[in-house]
Amino acid sequence: MRKGTYSFIEQTLLDYNEIDKHIKNRVEEITYPVSIPDDNIGGSSAGTISNPTERLAVTIIDDMLISNLNRTKNVVDEVLEGLEPDARKVIYLYYIDSPRKYTWTGVALESNFSESYCRKIRNVVFEKIAKKLGMPI
Repeated sequence: MRKGTYSFIEQTLLDYNEIDKHIKNRVEEITYPVSIPDDNIGGSSAGTISNPTERLAVTIIDDMLISNLNRTKNVVDEVLEGLEPDARKVIYLYYIDSPRKYTWTGVALESNFSESYCRKIRNVVFEKIAKKLGMPI
């Protein structure tokens, strides 16, 4: 697997519990932007939607960051839900449970698998996520 793809998926899993918080923060940034006073008096009307609520909804729906975060979270959820319970436990112990308590050796002891088998599970999960996200492997 490419190093960049691996790093992205690893960071996504490590940050999994914070994705909803990132989405919420982005929605707040859009909803309550820092406004700079406009000293321009007069001029023509803007070519945007005049209804502020509608404009806000369209902006949030069109926001690329929110869209990507939602898509990534949905893919990770789908892959994790499709795993056997033991494999899911390995991923949760090493990546998702916060704060991280285990090294790969600790995950192996906790899950009753060998360390190399735990890493194989990780590799399979990473490949599934990469394929569903359309990332190069």
